[in-house]
Amino acid sequence: MVKVKSISIEEAKSMKRTVKPRPIVQEYIEILKGLAPGEAKEIDAKTEKEKPASIKNRILRLKKSLNMNDLQVKRVGDKVLFWKE
Repeated sequence: MVKVKSISIEEAKSMKRTVKPRPIVQEYIEILKGLAPGEAKEIDAKTEKEKPASIKNRILRLKKSLNMNDLQVKRVGDKVLFWKE
């Protein structure tokens, strides 16, 4: 039998899904947080065995979620470059 519980509308609206980030995403978060202004990093998609577009999109999503408006991201061939201005 299904258990149903009454809750307030405010409680229902405030609930959010919590998902633990994948290890690769957690690694990118640490790299981005440790990036100093004026510092640039490069990720070679060949060595990561991922598509460069996937890496770039992941970094762009993290840029938005971490509110890093000063982060620039650029893809050149199989490399993804990013830097903080």
